[in-house]
Amino acid sequence: NLSFNCGHEGPTSDSQVRALREKQKRNLIISLFVSQGVPMVRSGDELSHSQLGNNNAYCQDNSINWLNWDLTSEKRDFLDFLCRAIELKQGNPVLQKRDFFSGRPVHGSDIKDISWHEPTGKEMLHESWAKHGLKCLGMYLAAEALEEVDENGSPIIGRTLFIMMNAQQERISFKLPPTKSGEHWESTLDSARPQQKNVNSFQGGGSYPLEGESTAVLQLSVIDFPKKLLTKLVFAGKEG
Repeated sequence: NLSFNCGHEGPTSDSQVRALREKQKRNLIISLFVSQGVPMVRSGDELSHSQLGNNNAYCQDNSINWLNWDLTSEKRDFLDFLCRAIELKQGNPVLQKRDFFSGRPVHGSDIKDISWHEPTGKEMLHESWAKHGLKCLGMYLAAEALEEVDENGSPIIGRTLFIMMNAQQERISFKLPPTKSGEHWESTLDSARPQQKNVNSFQGGGSYPLEGESTAVLQLSVIDFPKKLLTKLVFAGKEG
């Protein structure tokens, strides 16, 4: 029952306290949906139904248990964010592994199915976990190491993910893992930027502005040429 009231006990009109509480809810949702296994969402969680802090309300036949379908703008925004987290989970096989991670290079290559990174971009070593005050880290999930097939024996293709978590209050410039030529990182979910709908691109080896007390998810993407430009390049190659 450890909990943090974000600066005020109980309901409040303080905008900063309310904003932090909403962000912490988004942090929890991201951490749940980037975990392996089936996400366990209790009915009402998606509606910000808190049971007023009562974690054993099975016998309450009142507003503590009743679901309120009259959503405020805050609750609608949270529901929309949760839906985007579900889309991420359902659309990426990397988050639906059938086996446990090994954390070791696959078949003699230098690719690990999972690795952990410091904000400096360096991969965390065993002693890194014992650092006092460690409050920020990144998790790299490599699609190349998935090595799973569907019911027809065809390879299951996913997208590499990089998840950054910052539990301290200050913003951190998190150095991103390097990418190959033609690849870049795309912002997918950021608990500090819930309304962001446009996809922002970041170069491998560059920095991501990870806000304090926030979580962000990036997906590795291949740069797509516009169809008209690609057609021109093909014909230009034939004519040349």
